[in-house]
Amino acid sequence: MSLLDFLIKPLLLVKAKKISVCCSKFLKGSVLDIGSGRCYIAEELERKNKLKVTCLDVKNLSRTKKKVIVYDGSNMPFKLNKFDSALIAYVLHHCDDQLKVLKEAIRVTKGNIVIFEDTKPSPVTNFMDFLSNKLRGVATPFQFHSEKEWLGIFKKLNLKTVAVKHDVEREWFYPFVEHTMFVVRKK
Repeated sequence: MSLLDFLIKPLLLVKAKKISVCCSKFLKGSVLDIGSGRCYIAEELERKNKLKVTCLDVKNLSRTKKKVIVYDGSNMPFKLNKFDSALIAYVLHHCDDQLKVLKEAIRVTKGNIVIFEDTKPSPVTNFMDFLSNKLRGVATPFQFHSEKEWLGIFKKLNLKTVAVKHDVEREWFYPFVEHTMFVVRKK
């Protein structure tokens, strides 16, 4: 474990617990964690909610015992409706083709898709995101959207918005960001 990982692990574990609390009532059965990163959220969801979580990412960054399925960032290696639900936590702004990732999530999920994203980007939040991701070697093309823009994207993809929760899991170490949770599903 690198010094950076050692230093930020406690912060990421707190964040994972908060995310788990926010979204657990919307996740059921088999869950696909798209962009699972270090897998702390997946581990927390399994421990607290008795869910079976499959981790998927473009790199294996796991810092847990969870296995990560590495894929090309475009085509998810799963059958139609393989998972009961899916989680996409702060991943879409890292994607070059957000619509492709969402369409694949829709294809492989039969129930809710829970999405966490920053919805009020600013130069300060962009810089903080760039810095935190640069230190971890993660690309960020800054494809942030407002809540209204996300809702338009979901509508365009023929998704029903089940819930929207604002200001979820606010962190003292990341104070200027509006974190929003969206829960969507196929119509």
